Amino acid sequence: MANDIITINTVSQLHEMFGYEKPKHPLVTVIDVKKLKNNADFVGVRMSSEMYMISLKDHDCGMLYGRSHCDFEEGILAFYEPGQVITQTEKIEAGIQSGWMLIFHPDLCLNFFVKFYSY
Repeated sequence: MANDIITINTVSQLHEMFGYEKPKHPLVTVIDVKKLKNNADFVGVRMSSEMYMISLKDHDCGMLYGRSHCDFEEGILAFYEPGQVITQTEKIEAGIQSGWMLIFHPDLCLNFFVKFYSY
């Protein structure tokens, strides 16, 4: 189990996994890092997402990006693509960090008309 990777496939699954209310849009979400619920159960767990993420935070985020530690004391602007593996290395208390995470599913970039969605 230690080498297993948890895969997050949808915005809804991400919200459910971290205890957030149902997302307002099925393909995109914006998370305020200050309100991020960083559960100690996820420390040391390898996770992969089938979504893109752009993360802007004010200091080190306690994450392994592949095999490298994200060590940016002054802040971090990180870009993740589907399939990349990240590992939470430490529990960070809510409210300590500030910043934003924009997470969106690749389907958002496809050439489909909005009328095909039920929202």
